[in-house]
This record gives sequence, C-alpha cells and structure tokens, in this order.
Amino acid sequence: MRFICGFLLGTFFFTTLVLAEGVQEVTLSTLLNHARLSNQELAATQMNEEIFALENGRVKSEFAPRMKARAGVGPATRVSGDALSSTSDGELGAAFLAGIEFSYPLWTWGRKENYLNAVELGQRVKKSESEEKWADLSFRIKEAYFGAVLAHSLVDFVEGGLEQVRSALEGVKSDKQKADKSRLEILLAQGEAKKVEVMNLQRLAQMGLRVQSNFEGAVSFDEKWMVLQERELKDLEYYQKIAQQVHPKIKMLEAGVQAKDALKHAEKKANYPVLASLAKYDYSHTDVRENQRSVFAYDPLSTSQGIVGLGFEWSWQAGQLDYKLQKLHVENLQLKTQRAYADKGLGALVEKAWWDVKKCEEQQKSLHIAQLEAKKWLSRELISWGSGLGDSKRLADAFGVRALTRKEYLESLYQYEMAWASLSKSVGQEVDPTLEQHIKY
Repeated sequence: MRFICGFLLGTFFFTTLVLAEGVQEVTLSTLLNHARLSNQELAATQMNEEIFALENGRVKSEFAPRMKARAGVGPATRVSGDALSSTSDGELGAAFLAGIEFSYPLWTWGRKENYLNAVELGQRVKKSESEEKWADLSFRIKEAYFGAVLAHSLVDFVEGGLEQVRSALEGVKSDKQKADKSRLEILLAQGEAKKVEVMNLQRLAQMGLRVQSNFEGAVSFDEKWMVLQERELKDLEYYQKIAQQVHPKIKMLEAGVQAKDALKHAEKKANYPVLASLAKYDYSHTDVRENQRSVFAYDPLSTSQGIVGLGFEWSWQAGQLDYKLQKLHVENLQLKTQRAYADKGLGALVEKAWWDVKKCEEQQKSLHIAQLEAKKWLSRELISWGSGLGDSKRLADAFGVRALTRKEYLESLYQYEMAWASLSKSVGQEVDPTLEQHIKY
C-alpha cells in the first residue's frame, strides 16, 4: 500500500506543477526522485515485497489451531431390545451422525520460527530486487537526461555555426571570394542537414527521458548545456568496499543462502511428532433405535461422547522429505556459487567503472584545449575573410575542425557523466557527489 500511495502522491505533485507553470525546468535529481515515487516498472517490482510478506500469514496459519468437522444423514434398520437381546424387523429409518476434532500445536521443535525466519529473509531478497531495479532505472534516466542535454547542446552549437556561415556568405567582398564561396554554400547545406539530424535526436532523447522518469510534462533544456562538473574521485578500494556492503546483488544472494538454510532446518523437522492440545467430540442419533442409556452399552448410531487432552501429531510420507532436502541443498550450493562469482565480478565491474571515470577526466582536459584552439583558428579565419583577404578553403577547414573538436568535447562530457553513472550502478548506491545528497531513498 505504501508504494501505491507514494506513486499517487508523486504523480499528483508533478502533474500539478506542470499544469501550474507549463514547461518545466527540471534537474536530474528532481527527475530521479519523481521516478522513485511514480515509475510503474519500479512500483510493480516493489509490490513483490508486499506479496511475499503475505507468506507470514500462510506460515502462521499452518501452525494455528485446526478444526475438522463432519455431519451427515443416512439410512438405518429398525432394531428393538436391549444390550443382551435385540431383534430387527428390517424397516428402514434415518440416522444422523456428526463429529468435530480440534488440535492446537504447542511445540513444533522450532519449525514455525524457521519458516518465519525464511519468510523474513525472502522479503530481504525481494527488497534487494527492488533496489537492483532502481539502480538500473536511475542509470537509464541519467542516460536519457544527459543524452537530451547533449542533443540540446549540439543543436545550439549547430545553429550558432550556421549563423556564422551565413554571416560569412553575406560578408563576401572581393571578386575572388564571390567566385570561391561555393565551399561555404556546401558547408551551409551540410550544416542544415546536420541540424535536422541533431534536432531529431533531441526529440527522441526527451521522449525517452519522459518515459524513463514517468514525467508527463514538457521538459525544457534552454538553460542546460553540457558543462564540466568536476568531482572528487576517491580511491578504488573505497568504492569496492562500499559495493561489498550495499550492492543489491550481494545482499540478495546472502539473504537467499540464509533463507535456504532456514527452510532446510524447517523441513528436517517435518517428520518430528508435534506436541498438541487435542479435543474430539462425536454425536449420532436415530429414531429407529432405542437409547440404552448405559456407559457399557455402545450403539454407534446413538451416542454422544467427547475427550480433551494433550498428545502428539505425526505425519510421514516416504521419500518426500529426502526430495525436499536434496532440492534445498542443491539450490543452496547454487546460490553460494553465484555469491562467490558475484564477489569477483563485482570487484571487476567497480574497477572498470572507476578507470572509465579516470579516463574521461583526462580525455576531456585534452579535448577542451583542442576545441579552444579550434575556436581561435576559426576566429582568425573569420576576421581574415571579413577583411576580404581570406580563403574559403581555409575558412571551411576551420569550420570543420571547430565542429569536430566541439562535438568531441561535448561527447566527452557526456561520457564523463555516464562514467559516474556507471560507477554508481556498479557500486549499488549513488556515489556521484553532485547527486548523492539530493536523492531521496
């Protein structure tokens, strides 16, 4: 129920926000928190926790008081006489039979507690599955968000570049420039085609962002560019240690192993006799037989008797217990094998993500210098062209290098953000310093 309430609350809040203000300037942390509350895929996974919690009721009902009752009516022959002598004339009559049995387990050798412990551990498994789903969802939201910001940055850059090309064409002065401007016209046409491409990428990125974050409003990126946000990257051992403690897969496998152990202990006791409080009452009556009214005379069709006491209940089925124990043993070994593999694989994933962040940090520094130098070159060529002394080939080359270096630099910033996103996903919790203080769990 808490997940449904959270989903409705988040949807109401953000729908109201959009209706009140129209197009929204939203941050990544806002989208992540909104998705945490309202994403249907995540909500469906979280509901598995509540579904599994119902197992508590099933376990308790298995060890709760049990009652079995029966009642019926059938034919009986008429009999007259007493306990020493009786005769039957063969006439049929009706007989009523009823009975009730009651038992309440008092001592189960800890089997009930083992089952309840297994259920609690199973809930931890389901909770870890939800955490794993959230880690994957948050990565996809970051991917869509920074993809949309990158697309917006590229659109803005292409539009600015096209404006510069048009200005250069309008500023043609010398006859040589007039005869040599075809390169710039080709460059302008290519730029227009590229603008259509990146604008389509922008639309797709925004659509993907709305789907992943479940944000129904229009999202504006007018003030959002790909810019460098440097963070402190701690030692690799720091992130590997956190991953071993909090990663959903590790917690899931640990809880799974413990749950199988608890079930194994419970099943081993399945054939043990159970101390129980027992009660039984039988009643029968017919009009075609006379009640002898003696405790020493027994007529199964005319009786009323009951008993209450303590006793043992015991059920046994050949081969069934061995099958269950062997199955649990194999499943336990499987989980332990997966746990050992996860330890090694998780360390490698964290290390790879950590080195990706380091690589992107170094790359963006070099590419930043390259795009600045290309910008200076383009400025010199534009000044030369504007004075009537420039050459269209050099100007077109400068435009091309400027476009290439700027694109590579923006993409390096995107890769830097996604490297941090990968590091958070591989660790199992948010470790990006720009986000970890703003995400509500």
